[in-house]
Amino acid sequence: TEINPKNFKAYYYMAKAKYNVDDYLGAKADFQRALELRPKQVDIYAYIGYANFKLKNYSDSIKDYTKSIELFPNNKYLTNVFYNRGQSKFNLKDYSGAISDYSKVLEIDIKYYEALFARGLAKYNFGDELGACKDFGKLMQIIDKSSLEYKELIGNVNQIYNEECVEF
Repeated sequence: TEINPKNFKAYYYMAKAKYNVDDYLGAKADFQRALELRPKQVDIYAYIGYANFKLKNYSDSIKDYTKSIELFPNNKYLTNVFYNRGQSKFNLKDYSGAISDYSKVLEIDIKYYEALFARGLAKYNFGDELGACKDFGKLMQIIDKSSLEYKELIGNVNQIYNEECVEF
């Protein structure tokens, strides 16, 4: 069956289907086609950014997330966009840029535990052990001890916190 080349929904939903089965290259191509048809669709840049992230195209991912932030500075996905852009920067060892993005996430949602952990880790890798320890300490104070996030993050936090933060 031929797809109408002007059918935004066909490309958009095919892209989401490919995205959901981890076909990030196929999803990226279909999202880009959908974007040509509807450049103001708020979530497409974020999806393309995440596809690029999964494909380890971190520089492209950062560009896509930045475009999403510039075009849609008040969208409901903003915390995820900043967090994911921070992850891309972290993977490129741009720890300062990652810290900035994680901080923006935390300005919007202080309980975004993954961002607090990631910021602590970025600070640690940047050489700011005191800042990392403060973030890890804060995380251990505010996270719900019965949550799944706690179980996933605490082992990583405890290892660094107990080895590095005792002296602070």
